[in-house]
Amino acid sequence: MNVRSHTAVLAGGVGAVVVVALVAGTGVLTAAKSGPPQSTGLPPATATVKVGDVTETLDTTGKLAHGSPVDDLAAHSAGTLTSLPAAGAKVVRGGALYSVDAKPVFLFYGTVPLYRPVHSGDTGADVAEVENNLSNLGYGGFTVDDKFTDKTAQAIKNWQKDAGVPVTGSIDAADFAVAAGPVQVSQLHHVLGDAIAPGQPVLSYTSGGRVVTASIDASDQQYAQVGASVTVELPDHSSTGGTIAAVTSAPPPSTSDGNSSSSANLTMTVSLQNADKVTGVDGAPVTVHVVTAHKDNVLTVPVIALLALSEGGYGVQVVDGASTKTVAVKTGLFSQDTVEISGAGVKAGMKVGVPST
Repeated sequence: MNVRSHTAVLAGGVGAVVVVALVAGTGVLTAAKSGPPQSTGLPPATATVKVGDVTETLDTTGKLAHGSPVDDLAAHSAGTLTSLPAAGAKVVRGGALYSVDAKPVFLFYGTVPLYRPVHSGDTGADVAEVENNLSNLGYGGFTVDDKFTDKTAQAIKNWQKDAGVPVTGSIDAADFAVAAGPVQVSQLHHVLGDAIAPGQPVLSYTSGGRVVTASIDASDQQYAQVGASVTVELPDHSSTGGTIAAVTSAPPPSTSDGNSSSSANLTMTVSLQNADKVTGVDGAPVTVHVVTAHKDNVLTVPVIALLALSEGGYGVQVVDGASTKTVAVKTGLFSQDTVEISGAGVKAGMKVGVPST
């Protein structure tokens, strides 16, 4: 079941606000009309209007699984094999799988094979995949999207310098292999010194870590894009980052009478950061938070500071010394227990009333 994180909106009114009704289905208390400032008793507690980032998510339940075996990782370029991993070795994101003519072939996570040189000005799913891998390797300074900018090029240069390879600011597809997550080498098909040609198998491997599978409504497909970053709450209540590695069609769920629902589903496969360290039995439930919207540097308050005004809309109870007044606000994104607000009567640093905690 998919749940928008902003659907659980709870707020209470105190002080100058007279509670008159509970709005059905929202959990938000309805207050009297906002009016001229009134000096009244202070609320039980206050919170500060802050400037911060707000991320709205669509939440869906998934489960832990192991990745599927993959046969025959093929070479992309011709040459002599100058390094190979040991059978049973585990290779993680950014690690070298093997070398041809002393040029390492690195592992990136994802599902889109790198098929072309990627450089400034390019756009596409392969660009998003490259940027997502760079970001997860700690090389930032750019926006993770499907557009290769000068900032992307600089991040690549920084990574190339640290990796000890020529610093070009672009990506050569022949230098990378793509898998859904960490890989474990199961078999080598050549030995050092062998000549290799494009398309010839170098090694076989299986997934070396855990993945998550989760369903999402087809109507929300625009948020379930390969390469998109997500957050996963694990069975031990910790959280880890993840990347949508694949999206496939799934049959509609069955209803109680055995018939299929008209609402089609998609199945997401999510590769996890530090997947080899994730514990838990296969099938263990997790929660996947898929980003649907994000804003930087906006005014925020706790959701419980909102008051539903009787004339419609929302307000907050501004506390100024021993006085309070109700100020109408416009709400924006909701993120867990935080909400974006705006309005002529609010600014950063103000104190607003909240229920006692």
